[in-house]
Amino acid sequence: MRLVFYSSEVCRQNRLLDRELLNLAALVSPRMTYVPFSSLEDESYYEEWKAHFQRYGVQEFNYFALDARFSKSTVDNFFASDIIYISGGNTYALLQGLRKSELAPRFLSFVKKGGVLAGASAGAIIMTPTIGTAAIPSVDRDHNEARLRNLKSLGIVPFEFSPHYEYHFKSDEELKRYSLRIKRPIYASPDGGGIVVNGNSLRFVGACVRYQGGRRKEIRSTGN
Repeated sequence: MRLVFYSSEVCRQNRLLDRELLNLAALVSPRMTYVPFSSLEDESYYEEWKAHFQRYGVQEFNYFALDARFSKSTVDNFFASDIIYISGGNTYALLQGLRKSELAPRFLSFVKKGGVLAGASAGAIIMTPTIGTAAIPSVDRDHNEARLRNLKSLGIVPFEFSPHYEYHFKSDEELKRYSLRIKRPIYASPDGGGIVVNGNSLRFVGACVRYQGGRRKEIRSTGN
């Protein structure tokens, strides 16, 4: 599998992760598709994302909203992308859209067949087994306006991801408590950081931290 977990949306701090993403595709100009957290997302975010990757020489872009109406040919075209990038936003709304689309099996097949899947913030959380970290830290949590009770997500990787990580006592305690409830590790990344998954290899960019079994451990960045 080839995955990239971004803590933050497009910004200069992401340049190391951007390079890793494009290197995974191993193409001069890969075909990239942007997935908003909702069809209601302001179009300016897509335009900003497109302009960002045009600076790297990418020329072909597409847009696909999970909660919009689509035909079989549109879906087939979507999954013919070289890179699919799921944006940030409200994680609960994103998960609700994913379920309504009934495309989770296609995402899993896309990854299994060698497609490159990337996610930023909510888009990264959605690739993990659950979206439990969307509620942490509680002072800046996503609001569950969709009233979802089942938080199971794509489950492509055996860990959970906490974006926008900044150490402070309350969030640290919340992540430790959450890690006691699950057996999986939680990787927390600051903005500009993230994780690159290539096969069975995990590469950490930025000052990432692992929470597991109620303990916190800093991870040395393997980014260049």
